[in-house]
Amino acid sequence: LLWDVPLEIGALPARNESGVPVVADGMVYIGGAAAPWVNGVGARSGRLRWRTEVRGLVKGGFAVDRSVVYFGDFAGYLWALDARTGRTVGDMAVPAHFNVGSPIIVGRTLVIGSVSGTVYAVPLRSIRSRRDR
Repeated sequence: LLWDVPLEIGALPARNESGVPVVADGMVYIGGAAAPWVNGVGARSGRLRWRTEVRGLVKGGFAVDRSVVYFGDFAGYLWALDARTGRTVGDMAVPAHFNVGSPIIVGRTLVIGSVSGTVYAVPLRSIRSRRDR
């Protein structure tokens, strides 16, 4: 065991499905399946660098591009967070719930699936420029 870091606690959702953390540029990005938080953890040290509260559980994965972390939450928001600080760069309300799955970036577009089976393709700049919170 290299490190172990306690994160949020809360009631576990049915089937407790959650996405796989993503490692990029020396950080591990971890969503909360029990509480609506996203965490940035140092990959080598296991030290919690930042934590950001979001609208819903984060049961899916992340995509990282140019020091911005993109993901969807179960409340129907797409997020863009500064990868170094966790500061919200943008958040966009979408009529969908984002569950287990990993978004990808194709060109300058986030492609992400929803619980209903609908797949969204949203320009990164659209997510970064919104403040729907």
